[in-house]
Amino acid sequence: MHCSIAMPLKEEEADLLRNLGLRHLPTHLNAAQGCAKCDGEGYRGRVGVNELLVIDDALAEAIRSGAQEEILRDLAIGSGMVSMMGDALIKVVAGITTLDEVIRVVPPSKRRNLACKQCDQLLSPAFQFCPKCATPVPSLANSGEALSPVPNLPPLSETSTRPN
Repeated sequence: MHCSIAMPLKEEEADLLRNLGLRHLPTHLNAAQGCAKCDGEGYRGRVGVNELLVIDDALAEAIRSGAQEEILRDLAIGSGMVSMMGDALIKVVAGITTLDEVIRVVPPSKRRNLACKQCDQLLSPAFQFCPKCATPVPSLANSGEALSPVPNLPPLSETSTRPN
């Protein structure tokens, strides 16, 4: 982001970040402000949002055996893969881009991300313990919480009162 202003986190932003799997919410998010150097857009240049899948032995075996997509994704996340949305949220919290821009350009996940309450490691709903810190993962069946896709929400700028 070229020029930005730190704004207190709004409740709608906090809800969206929680729905995207973020456990530790920031108190402020950057908002694109716009100036002459960026043609009033608030952005100048580009920043990559990435998802890298490293195929380990367990994932290779699952692929060879014809495992379902959900199982492959769970194995990948369990071995440390950060999703495209996860990488984008890291950049939002770091102030590199805005939540509005992430919602505009990053495809939504087919299901809600789950993260360890202790260390923020992304988790599969099948995990009983976090693979990074060994914290027990509560059963979703016992908690009444269900996995569901992130809803198609309008960009926050349509409802936001932040300066342009």
